[in-house]
Amino acid sequence: MENTFSTDMTTVFGEVIPTTIFEAAEKIISSAVDISSETDRVVSMTPKDGYQKKIELISEANDLSTKEKIKAIDDAETKYARDLAANAKVCKGMMWTKVGLILTGFAGVVLMVATPEGRKIAKAIIKLAA
Repeated sequence: MENTFSTDMTTVFGEVIPTTIFEAAEKIISSAVDISSETDRVVSMTPKDGYQKKIELISEANDLSTKEKIKAIDDAETKYARDLAANAKVCKGMMWTKVGLILTGFAGVVLMVATPEGRKIAKAIIKLAA
């Protein structure tokens, strides 16, 4: 039996999928793994206003000693750091889930059009979508 699996991308995809799909996939994957937007999201999910107000109230309190104020401020800052870390963990999980879905979909397309039967199915799907 002849091996019909081809690893040459132009041979596999040349007739079925235009190059623009690969370029789009590359842009999607690179934006999915871009952590600068994820960092902004983590910071926005953890607003500092509440913590800042709490620190101001602690600083202005007359019924606390300096030692108690310092401990309370440290506790507030520690809680903010924990909340940031927890939100970063959530965003990291979301980012890897997004990347996994993109790569799984892309791998499915590659595997589908790597065989003659898959190419026929891919052509039919593209015709229906067009």
